[in-house]
Amino acid sequence: MNGKLVIVPIEHDVGPGSRYLGCAKMVKDPDTLVVTFDDDIAYESETISALSCAMRHDPEFSWTGHRFMGLTGIQTGQGADGFMMHARDLNGFEAFIESVQEPCFKVDDLAVSEWLTNYAKKPVKALEDKQQNVAACGLVKMPIYKANCWIVEDKHNKETGERQICRPTITSVNSLRTDKATGGRGEDMKRCADALAAKRLEKKPTESDNEDDP
Repeated sequence: MNGKLVIVPIEHDVGPGSRYLGCAKMVKDPDTLVVTFDDDIAYESETISALSCAMRHDPEFSWTGHRFMGLTGIQTGQGADGFMMHARDLNGFEAFIESVQEPCFKVDDLAVSEWLTNYAKKPVKALEDKQQNVAACGLVKMPIYKANCWIVEDKHNKETGERQICRPTITSVNSLRTDKATGGRGEDMKRCADALAAKRLEKKPTESDNEDDP
């Protein structure tokens, strides 16, 4: 790759979240932008520039193409839709992801969004929600990956009665999303969400922590 590809070995496999550990170890400048993607999806050519423009004009947030409300009650970004942050936002993430490695092995989106929101204090914003500086960055055609899309009936959409469904034109046949060995994606996400909620309680000071010693 003419020096353009760097492979960073990591000590532990923590599932798809391992991609963040490689960045955290390799990138030394805390202001460097880090962006992650799924390696089995083809993306539109303007994806990185759109995310970096949004970050440049609103750096107090992490940015993704599409976000959803996770089971832990925070907005969750997805590597599948591009996920951008600063290198400094990953300081300490290695210990965090290893502490929830087993319950969150398949659903790194929940874990990294929890880290960014409640630990790095960089909550997630999305291009799809038009939260970027539109005057400076413009609007982005969604989804940001190359997709096949079609329209279906949606009784919950009171405006049009329809909604759009999109699927990537290229997807892996070995995706963890379809792995049923541990109960399927729904149960995997619930298991991870419970672990993250428990960890969130761990870091809150208890009443006894604030009391003077007798």
